[in-house]
Amino acid sequence: MKYLRTLTIGLFCLLIYVSIGIAETLPERTEVKSPTGAAIRSALLPGWGQFYNRKPLKGCLILCAESFLLTEIILETRDSNISISDRRRRNTFILWWSGIKLYAILDAYVDAHLCGLGREEGILTLGVIQDPDDCGVMLFYRFCL
Repeated sequence: MKYLRTLTIGLFCLLIYVSIGIAETLPERTEVKSPTGAAIRSALLPGWGQFYNRKPLKGCLILCAESFLLTEIILETRDSNISISDRRRRNTFILWWSGIKLYAILDAYVDAHLCGLGREEGILTLGVIQDPDDCGVMLFYRFCL
């Protein structure tokens, strides 16, 4: 018991030291993107929000998918006397286009929020348990999926 105070102070100092070291290694936000701006861009032109967030592969895929579906919708509605099966086909294309458009807008919005944050491999932190009945040290490992 007589070394408990010294041990607690030592662990507290170690905790502060580890916390300062971790704070210095955390990635800084170097680039700030507007989430609303990215969502609006994605709503206006297919893939523009993804290109704005520097995700060109995702932008190209969304551009191709939306362009294909819009072309099919236009081709299916050109004829004034369309059959029920053609209407269903057109409505299916409209449903798919709406889903991809919604995905693109939400994806651009979320990617803009995450822009500039680096992916950490893992951060090791040390914590002190402060309980009147018990004293201890906890070790945490935070990781990104």
